[in-house]
Amino acid sequence: MMRFRAALESTQIVLDLEAATLVEAIRKLAETLRADPRVGSWRELVGVWEGKGGEHVIPIRTGVAFIHVRTKAVSDLVMSFARLHTPVRDHDELIHFIVLMAIPLAVDARYARLVGTLMRVLRNERFCEAFYDAKRPEDVLAVLERAEVSLAS
Repeated sequence: MMRFRAALESTQIVLDLEAATLVEAIRKLAETLRADPRVGSWRELVGVWEGKGGEHVIPIRTGVAFIHVRTKAVSDLVMSFARLHTPVRDHDELIHFIVLMAIPLAVDARYARLVGTLMRVLRNERFCEAFYDAKRPEDVLAVLERAEVSLAS
C-alpha cells in the first residue's frame, strides 16, 4: 500500500509560500520537484500543470487548490504541498493551500487509494486546521500520516 511519505518528502512541502498569483505559486511549488528522480521531464511537468492547471483545480473545499495531472513526465506518483503566506485569488476564491500531484499514465489501485485519502483529508476541517498550525514540513507529513490511520478505520 502506498503511503504519503512515499509520494511527498519534507523538501516538497513549503510553508508560507510567497506568490501573487496561482500560476506563480504553481511554478514556485513545482521547483521542489526539479531534482526528484521520479520526474523524467521537469519542464514538461510544469508545462502541464501551468497549461492545464485551471481545468484541474478540484473544488475540494474553500481555500484549497488540488491540481493533478496524469502524465508521462513522471515514473511514479509525486506530490508537493504549499501553505501560502498570503492567499491568492483564483476566479472568485481565495486559495490558502495548494497540492500538486502528478500521476504516471499507468495508474493502479495504490494511486487511487492515496488520492481518495487525500480528498477526504482536504475536506476534513480538523486536518485542515492542523495544516494551518504546522510549523515545519514534518508537521504536515505527521497530519497526513494520522489521517491515513484514522480514515482507514
